[in-house]
Amino acid sequence: MSSLKRLIHEIHRRSLWQVLGFYLAVSWLVLQVVDVIGNNFGLPGWVAPASLVLLLLGLPVVLGTAFVQEGVGGSRSSRDAPPASTPPRTPTSSRPHRRSPSGRRPPLWLPDTGVS
Repeated sequence: MSSLKRLIHEIHRRSLWQVLGFYLAVSWLVLQVVDVIGNNFGLPGWVAPASLVLLLLGLPVVLGTAFVQEGVGGSRSSRDAPPASTPPRTPTSSRPHRRSPSGRRPPLWLPDTGVS
């Protein structure tokens, strides 16, 4: 029973209910569009069932991808965050920091002309 409880907790944590709801709503919309286009343009009768089969085959792919990606917003969990004691990294450059006549450093993307 605890494994079922863990699974339900993971489903909530990773927002699979939201993904499932969105997928079902978009699938219903796609089926409505296929039905209207099929009736108006005389598409073969197998188009609507084939689109339903494709949508049903896509459902586990979408849910599996959402499960692996840690939720809808791609939120990071606390275990992925860097430790609080780690100082922020600053970009480094191989050339010395020279100052322009105005006292400001030129951007790093400017080519080094060798003039100080």
